[in-house]
Amino acid sequence: MATCVVEAEFVGGDGATAISPAIAGAVDTNIVQGTTSLHAGIHDDAFFFDLAGFQGVLTDGMLSHLQNHDFFAGLNTPVVVIEVPTTAITRSAHALGGAGVLRVWASTARFHPHT
Repeated sequence: MATCVVEAEFVGGDGATAISPAIAGAVDTNIVQGTTSLHAGIHDDAFFFDLAGFQGVLTDGMLSHLQNHDFFAGLNTPVVVIEVPTTAITRSAHALGGAGVLRVWASTARFHPHT
């Protein structure tokens, strides 16, 4: 079985010039390289919503139905987290127009090797 990996590359505004070494490692681990951290994996959804209470309010308009039952508890969502120092954004010559704007592009893929 293949190991799942995550990788981040940091390039300048031209889309080709590397402004920092790439960082990579296994999914579901905290990968740290210097002042940059990377993590990807499946985690519990942080969004809270009382669906049953909401439906009760729609039925009769009474807020007493809201009981703090988290409909999304236990449901998972894929996450990718990249942590970089603020100075890498605000003082980088590669930031868009030098205005401290960070442009982010990401993709995910699932590979199914042929057996």
